[in-house]
Amino acid sequence: MISIRSHSWLTKILLFLFAFSIPLQNRLIIPEVGTATKVLGLLLIVVILFRMVYLRQSIKLGNIGIVLVIWLFLYGISYFWSISPQFTLTFLGIYLAVAFLYIMLVNIFRLKGFIQYGMLGFIVGGFALAFLQFQSYVSGNQMGGRVFIEGFNPNGVAYYMVFTSAFLVMYKNRFVRDHIFINKIIPYVGLLILLIGVVTTGSRGGFIAEMVVVAFVLLGLLRESKNLLNRLLLISVMIVGGLTSLFYLNNYRFDVFDFQRFEELGYEITSGDFSGRGDIWRGGIQLFVDNPIYGYGGGSFREAIIASYGESIAPHNGFLATAVDLGVIGFIVIVSIWLHILILIRRNRNKNFDIMTCYVVLFMSWLSANMEYQEVNWFIFATMVSLSTAVLSKPVTTQSEALTYRVN
Repeated sequence: MISIRSHSWLTKILLFLFAFSIPLQNRLIIPEVGTATKVLGLLLIVVILFRMVYLRQSIKLGNIGIVLVIWLFLYGISYFWSISPQFTLTFLGIYLAVAFLYIMLVNIFRLKGFIQYGMLGFIVGGFALAFLQFQSYVSGNQMGGRVFIEGFNPNGVAYYMVFTSAFLVMYKNRFVRDHIFINKIIPYVGLLILLIGVVTTGSRGGFIAEMVVVAFVLLGLLRESKNLLNRLLLISVMIVGGLTSLFYLNNYRFDVFDFQRFEELGYEITSGDFSGRGDIWRGGIQLFVDNPIYGYGGGSFREAIIASYGESIAPHNGFLATAVDLGVIGFIVIVSIWLHILILIRRNRNKNFDIMTCYVVLFMSWLSANMEYQEVNWFIFATMVSLSTAVLSKPVTTQSEALTYRVN
């Protein structure tokens, strides 16, 4: 018989490995099986289920879990009017998996001592991705003035490093002993490394999101009075020094990166082009206006956009994709999840300032990318909900372990 202590460590190890694999899933592939992320996610779900059955604990859906059930129901019935039934079934399967994963994660995160293993795994995986990015930079792997890792989308790499920055801030604030001097320095060095990594991808959206994280860190320091000047000076020197080093390397050592992409950022915004996304969004909005109630069926955006755009293409906006696929009802459902998380964070806004950082950058990723069906999105949702509710509820003891919060 497996002891509960042994099972706890198995769960923590799987949590770490699963989270570690998320940023690296395009590299960690098991032949004829799929990504290591999917395999580890399935194992994690099985282990958590076994644990809950063994301890006779009920699975708590929480408010977001209930909304997810409604979401899945809408997706399922949209099959009957979908213009692309095959894609509807494919995406329904994906959403079933991530919804189940989310529910399992919030149920295990509510137990004391588990969430930090998932967060730490994601941070380590994010830095491993940054290492691969710097390796590509040194090797001169570039296309269109952007450094890229083979098999990865540069925009995706940028956002994964941005999420890692947000997780690093949350982990430092909640699980690192700040009285140790080295613990004060390492997170800021990590932020600098990730900032430089984001810049090398050439992702303008990722760069803006990373600067949002930096801005939140600076605002957080402004809220503290102790050693404020020293901390602000340290961060400013690190950022300026890091960017200066990057420009030096680019101009004198490795001439592979084109900073002109960032110089064009103002034009992209004022022109409404957004690297070609503007036409896609305008076409998607027109599709929603033409069929606002039921939509075109789950996962049908690519098929529906062909008439106006001329080819099948991703929506590059999670909210717009939902509105086109499932109409106004589906849009309200997905927005309600975002609003509920925001309400949880705002209930204790002073302690949850770091969670708001993560919330904002994830929201930004939804505006220019397709994160809604990816494991990383629901892993971050589960983490934000768990951390924000952990400071709201009193501890409750159950069978030798402490429940740190209620499931929302």
